[in-house]
Amino acid sequence: MSLTYLLLWGCIISALLQPSQGCKNCCGSCTRPQPPSCRNWKEHPRGKQLYFPDKAQDNCVAASSDQCKGKFYDKQHECRRCCQSYFTTKQG
Repeated sequence: MSLTYLLLWGCIISALLQPSQGCKNCCGSCTRPQPPSCRNWKEHPRGKQLYFPDKAQDNCVAASSDQCKGKFYDKQHECRRCCQSYFTTKQG
């Protein structure tokens, strides 16, 4: 009888812990808040750099974290990898 309860509690605890582990890969947003709330790093170098995809430059560009609220990428290569759908594919 106690083995049944032990297995039942194990299943319940496992089910509760799994969603709480959080995101492990590509958890940031690829959508940049509209300026002036999220200014370019070159124009407003405060806080740390956050990266957003820029279709015109076909790359991820830095923005200031000073007023950008939310979860964004703090490394350019992560932004590039996780936001691939924002970039044009160049065939050669």
